Amino acid sequence: MLACIFTVTGQAATIQPTHTILSLDYSNTDTTVGRTSQINTLPPGASNFITVGGGDVFYIFLVVNPGTMTFTATPTALSGFDVALYLSNGDAISDTGLGTGVFIGSDVGVEGEEDTFTVANLTPGLYYIGVDSFYSSGSQASPTRHQGEYTLTVTGTAVLGDPFAPVPEPSTWLTFGAGIAAIGLNRWRRA
Repeated sequence: MLACIFTVTGQAATIQPTHTILSLDYSNTDTTVGRTSQINTLPPGASNFITVGGGDVFYIFLVVNPGTMTFTATPTALSGFDVALYLSNGDAISDTGLGTGVFIGSDVGVEGEEDTFTVANLTPGLYYIGVDSFYSSGSQASPTRHQGEYTLTVTGTAVLGDPFAPVPEPSTWLTFGAGIAAIGLNRWRRA
């Protein structure tokens, strides 16, 4: 499991992604069974409901070149899972479960139905897509409404990169620049 730490107004915030999306078109089948709830409450206006009490699974991805992205979470036929889907820039306060960085989501489908949304022009940066549930537990009539197996598909025109690729140290850039300058000086002397 991967862990990424962010700071939100001086407080430590953590989202633990389970999967990394490196390119589009992407598809993955997983389950929220046995998972903890990292985010319990969404900001008003981010989705159809603000409560997402079920166990959640997060995917991390890095947008390098902007473009459209469509996210769809489909519960498997036997799960009866009421899936909720939302996109975050990573700001989440883990001890309260408040998803402050969530800016768009969908929870219009009922138990067993998919949820989907499209972002027209997702700007470059690091993002998380969360698969969750409105319900925090099952009921006698619907014992699996709060958790289950699903398939997440992500399609679109955005270009993605590796969010865990090493970033060169400043000294590496200086050495690279010095090498290019030396080549240029050598060519200039020959001319």
